[in-house]
Amino acid sequence: MFKLLPFNAAKGTGRRLANFASSPWLLGEGDEARFADTLANSGAAWHRITHKIGWFKKFHMLQAKPAEMIVVQSFLQDAHRTLGADKLVVGLPSRDAIIAADHAQLARLMVITTLRYTEVAEPEKLSPDLFIVEQGKIVAMALNTLLEQEIPAAAEVKRVLLVGGCGEFHIVAGRDPQSLLDLVDKFVSFASEKWVSDPNFTGECVMFVKAPETMQPILDELAASLTTAVETSGCRDRLRFRVEHTLR
Repeated sequence: MFKLLPFNAAKGTGRRLANFASSPWLLGEGDEARFADTLANSGAAWHRITHKIGWFKKFHMLQAKPAEMIVVQSFLQDAHRTLGADKLVVGLPSRDAIIAADHAQLARLMVITTLRYTEVAEPEKLSPDLFIVEQGKIVAMALNTLLEQEIPAAAEVKRVLLVGGCGEFHIVAGRDPQSLLDLVDKFVSFASEKWVSDPNFTGECVMFVKAPETMQPILDELAASLTTAVETSGCRDRLRFRVEHTLR
C-alpha cells in the first residue's frame, strides 16, 4: 500500500513525485506498478468543472480523488484527452483531491490550488505547488509564488536525512549569504562522520536550497566550496555533493 505525504512528513521507504525539495513523497512498500494498476481499476473518474471568466470565455478544469491518482499514467492521459491539451498542470492541494487544467491556465489553477490548500485542515494538506505533465508523466513542477514567506536573517537548516541511500540537506537561504557558505564544512563533516560508514549510503548528497533567483551566484560558489571541502576531508572517493536550487 502506498500513500502521498507532504515533503516535510516523509518517513519510511518511498520516492519524490518530482526532483524538487517541496515535492510530496509517495511512501510505501511493495510493487508500485501493481498499486497503480489497482488505482486504475478503482473506478476513479475525472469530473469537469467549468467557470465563466467573461461574457464569452470559460475556464475548464478537472477534479478527482484520491490524490494518489497522479501515479496512474492512463488517468493523466484521460485528462489530456478530456481537456484537449498536450500539456497539463496538476494540483494536489489535499490528500483527497487531484485537480488538472490546460497548462495555458497555470496561473488560474495556481490560485485555486492555493485557496484549497490554505482552507483544508493541516493534517489534510498535501502541496501548494503544481506539477507539469506531458504524455501522462510528470516532467517538472511550478512552485507556488502566492504563499507569502518571510526571509530569515541567516540560513536555516530545516531537515537533514538519509533517504534511499542518498543524503539530503534542506536549507532556506537567509538575507546573509555568508551564513549559507558557513554550512559547507559542517555538512561535509557530518556526512563523513555519520553516513560514510553506512553500507546503505551511496555517497550522493544533495543540498536543496530555497533561495531567490538573485542568489544563483552564491549557490554556484556554494557548489564549488563543497567540492573543495570534500577533497580536503579526504573523502573524495566516498562523498559527492550537488546543489539543487528551489526558487523562492
